[in-house]
Amino acid sequence: MRSLPTGHRLTVVVMLLVLAWLPLAAQASEEAQHEVRATIEAQIDAFRRDDADVAYSYAAPSIKSMFPDPNAFLEMVKRGYRPVYRPQSYTFGRFAERDGTYFQQVALVGPDGLAYVALYTLERAGEGLVITGCVLRRVPERTL
Repeated sequence: MRSLPTGHRLTVVVMLLVLAWLPLAAQASEEAQHEVRATIEAQIDAFRRDDADVAYSYAAPSIKSMFPDPNAFLEMVKRGYRPVYRPQSYTFGRFAERDGTYFQQVALVGPDGLAYVALYTLERAGEGLVITGCVLRRVPERTL
């Protein structure tokens, strides 16, 4: 297993803590939940079509600063987020909002037939939402 840079390790730890925190978080409105899910689905659909420009359009500025080119962003997703890039199926799980950040859990079956859980974070940007992060982990010893 390759080691992550310190800043990335901290991000992963924080995101895992948020996963544990989700059941206690305040629930956001149904309208916000629908918008969050629609944003995630639109990006997954863009990945399925290999539409780098559309997939990239849902990324937050902080992500775009790490991957200033849509094709570089798509390549990173192909390598590091294969279950999100080509899910066999996915279902939405827990949803919460806290201080303007939305948290959405997504259960996925990857192209390898294994189960994964992704925790997305999203925030408002102008008229819509952008994806500020996605932490992906495999569900141990399970296939769906």
